[in-house]
Amino acid sequence: MGGLGEKETAVALMELHWRRSYETGHPIIDQQHRALFDIGNKLIHAAHSGKHRIEIELLLDAFVAHVKEHFATEEEVLGRTGFPLSARHKELHRALLERARELRKWYGAGRLAASELVGFIADDVIADHILKEDSKFALNDR
Repeated sequence: MGGLGEKETAVALMELHWRRSYETGHPIIDQQHRALFDIGNKLIHAAHSGKHRIEIELLLDAFVAHVKEHFATEEEVLGRTGFPLSARHKELHRALLERARELRKWYGAGRLAASELVGFIADDVIADHILKEDSKFALNDR
């Protein structure tokens, strides 16, 4: 039978899938969100397929750099629009970026499992921040 093995099934269940309903209506923010999903998926696959630590570290570096760039862009957009939660949103960004850098450092020092990185990306950055917090300033009518 040509089905997926247990490991492949687990990875497929963990994949992050972009949906149109996740869009904020701002093309740059939405493009950056999709890129975070893409990098997140690469990290999930690398972690679950046993890629070498250096490959995961390079992906982590790309993820942290993209998160930093994205948060700066998002804050600039929110500031221009006068979005009422921008001070709170900026604090959420600061805390997430600090946590991402901390996890990267711990992973590089061998003090953190790749699965913990996956949880942070999927739960904290994607589910809690992008899908919950960023949806509060969506420009489109969902």
